[in-house]
Amino acid sequence: MLKAQRSIAQISFVFLILCSALSVASVFVNAQALNAGTVTGVVTDPNGAVVPNATVTIANAITGYTRTATTDAEGAFRFGDVPPNNYQLKATAPGFTSEQQSLTVRSSVPITVKIPLSVSTASETVTVTSN
Repeated sequence: MLKAQRSIAQISFVFLILCSALSVASVFVNAQALNAGTVTGVVTDPNGAVVPNATVTIANAITGYTRTATTDAEGAFRFGDVPPNNYQLKATAPGFTSEQQSLTVRSSVPITVKIPLSVSTASETVTVTSN
């Protein structure tokens, strides 16, 4: 009987330690998820009209973190679960010059940006030859 009580006590102790370790680990995981930020925004043209199907990239050259999104019909984009860090946000669309902005994600507070694109200058080459 005494041997059975020791085994139950040992199993209970090991179980308690495992539960404690899992609780501590889940706190760290939840804390990291709470710190991840959200970056949303809209891409516009020089007149303030939205630019659908623009490509928006968020990147950190040091960490190698890169994600890309395409704007919807309202010119909007969204990046969720962005780790805290400094980033370059770049927007490109056909017929426009690309635009780049710096931003810093520091907390889970959402960041909203507006990226205005400029119309690219059209260039055309004409070659004239005579006989």
